[in-house]
Amino acid sequence: MAAVQRFGTAMHNVLQTHPVTGREFLYVNEGFTAHIAGFRSGDSRRLLNYLIDHINRPEAQVRFRRGNGSQAMWDNRCTQHYAVAEYNPASRCMHRSTVVNDCRVSVAASASVKKCDRSRMSSPASL
Repeated sequence: MAAVQRFGTAMHNVLQTHPVTGREFLYVNEGFTAHIAGFRSGDSRRLLNYLIDHINRPEAQVRFRRGNGSQAMWDNRCTQHYAVAEYNPASRCMHRSTVVNDCRVSVAASASVKKCDRSRMSSPASL
């Protein structure tokens, strides 16, 4: 898998709770999620295929048609995006903002976690 070679590996909960809204979301990405821990390879692949198919349903998608002066914002913590190059021959200008010291809360832990413990996190200057 190219993503593993380029970025390495990490383990994350498949189901997470948004730290601001408290809503649950799937933290699965077709390009990065290779296996679900605790599952046999075939079972993991079947579950991942099911979840990815669920994420890719048309009714779960937003189509944004750009116009002169358009702006779009989304929360990368719980949104997957795919940029269609429909703007050629024009150019696209993109500015990215990143949340620093975000508190990830697993669904299992969310009931007992009242707020993020930011004292254990790095300061932006140390990143």
